[in-house]
Amino acid sequence: MLEARPGMVNALTSLLGNADLMLLSVEPLPDHCRENVRTIHTMALRLNEIVQRLSSIENEMELSERNLTLRPRR
Repeated sequence: MLEARPGMVNALTSLLGNADLMLLSVEPLPDHCRENVRTIHTMALRLNEIVQRLSSIENEMELSERNLTLRPRR
């Protein structure tokens, strides 16, 4: 997961940035398009949160595994 994270974050950043640009466009979007772009923006934010949580869990698991291997056996 950690190896794929930068690519996923870059893709999500692009989605969010382009959605923001569309929503801030000088020429207003039709209402149905605006709602679709808002949905894309919201889902990209949710995916970003999921990626962050998965990365955090993976880091914790790796740390836990290292701690287990460093503990002296009794």
